[in-house]
Amino acid sequence: METMRHWIAREHLHMFFGGEIDKDKIIDLCGLVNPWSHNPGDEQFDVLKLIDNYISILKQREQFYL
Repeated sequence: METMRHWIAREHLHMFFGGEIDKDKIIDLCGLVNPWSHNPGDEQFDVLKLIDNYISILKQREQFYL
């Protein structure tokens, strides 16, 4: 777990987590409540929310690569 935390920090991926870097803190990018089961065939799958969240994450990560 510690190796994963170092990799996430090094690659600037902390914005995928709700605060603490922990597997239980991964944010739900498409609004299905469970970030572990994103199925585009699910009628509750919110593509627009997913795209908005991806854009937000890309904007946050942009600061590390400019």
